[in-house]
Amino acid sequence: MDRLAVAAERNRRHYDSLPSGNAVRSVEIQPGKNDERIVCFLNTIPQLHDAAAYRALSYCWGDATDAAEILCNGTPFFITRSLLAALQRLRSGDSTILLWVDAICINQHDITERNHQVSIMRQIYSQATQADIWLGEADATTAEAVELIEKMAMQWCSTTYGPPESGDRFWWARNLHDEDDPGGLLRAFNKPGPTDSSDLGWRAIVRYYQHPWFTRVWVIQEIQSSRRAWVHCDGTRTEWEFVALVARWALEQQLIGALDRHLSLRGLRQAPVIQEQLWSN
Repeated sequence: MDRLAVAAERNRRHYDSLPSGNAVRSVEIQPGKNDERIVCFLNTIPQLHDAAAYRALSYCWGDATDAAEILCNGTPFFITRSLLAALQRLRSGDSTILLWVDAICINQHDITERNHQVSIMRQIYSQATQADIWLGEADATTAEAVELIEKMAMQWCSTTYGPPESGDRFWWARNLHDEDDPGGLLRAFNKPGPTDSSDLGWRAIVRYYQHPWFTRVWVIQEIQSSRRAWVHCDGTRTEWEFVALVARWALEQQLIGALDRHLSLRGLRQAPVIQEQLWSN
């Protein structure tokens, strides 16, 4: 039996049948630091609407043949290295966090269960307190890209909505989330930030949007359903609404170039801040 088959068989042993059609599982990630082993506990929730507050992870699985071992319910459990990196970055150093992660919370070897859980995915994401979008590892340009995305988005928001209430910039994100005409918001301003494809800042932004997560069809449903979403790229974190707004600006200004070949335009166009009907010319 090869290594993948052994890992699959070991993972299968962690699951009992879910008790009802609205039952789900959550995974409780124990505190840890840096590269310490991920330790977690898998919990069954008989009714989704009775679930304790949890966060839902949106990510790319990565190479399924490159498995990493974590400890789940006291025994080895195998996940992709992409998911391992996300869990290591998202876990707290001093308290547990409760997550919904498809690769762990769904018995991937039970086709009936997997299909049913996929059918209630919108409910799973809509009930989560927030979605954590994991883009992957950062590179030398990531921090610059995030800084520029935030600067541009906050400039538009500050001019349109005024100072954020209580100094909380997520107030701007909530306004963007409910914005009826984000295109009108953008058209009211001249082009800020880099406007030349040779500009280093713009190159950093293009590279940011080339992460494989932006090509996933599933992001449409996950982000549409979420109450609140944060985009994580290694150690950086920013509001999804800011990321979506700058992407829309880039598309409308026809500055995307290489970006257009990589970006899941359907995903962004149907995201909460970018209503699909606003894209028709």
